[in-house]
Amino acid sequence: MAPLPLSSNKILSSLIQSNKAILLQKSTLLNILESKYGIHQMNDLFTKKCPIIHASIGQHYRHSMDHIELAALVASTNTSSYSSSSKSHDNDLPLTLRYDLRVRGGTLENDVNEARKRIHSVIDIFDELHKINIIHDDNNKDE
Repeated sequence: MAPLPLSSNKILSSLIQSNKAILLQKSTLLNILESKYGIHQMNDLFTKKCPIIHASIGQHYRHSMDHIELAALVASTNTSSYSSSSKSHDNDLPLTLRYDLRVRGGTLENDVNEARKRIHSVIDIFDELHKINIIHDDNNKDE
């Protein structure tokens, strides 16, 4: 894949920071719920379905995390070749996001600790993307 133009690097950096901010808001909400209600009542609130929309906080977390994590993983796959010193990129085809292939359910919807772990693992992916983007950007300044 050809290196991203400088303006694309700035866009990627902005997207990384925006997604990390969303993830940190998710983490903060969990912390606030725990401090206000305690871990047991928080778990009940996390899994209880709202009668209006028929979904729980946990289901909303899982749903939004599916989208954010998929984008992070695709971006990570797409930019991982930039971390090498090689400037040749064999694959010029863009990667495709397939949001329709998500798996619904799972422990994230019912387990606050698993939700926290997933939030932080996706933050780690974005941190690594940010490092790769900075290294790639610094390597292209001389060109």
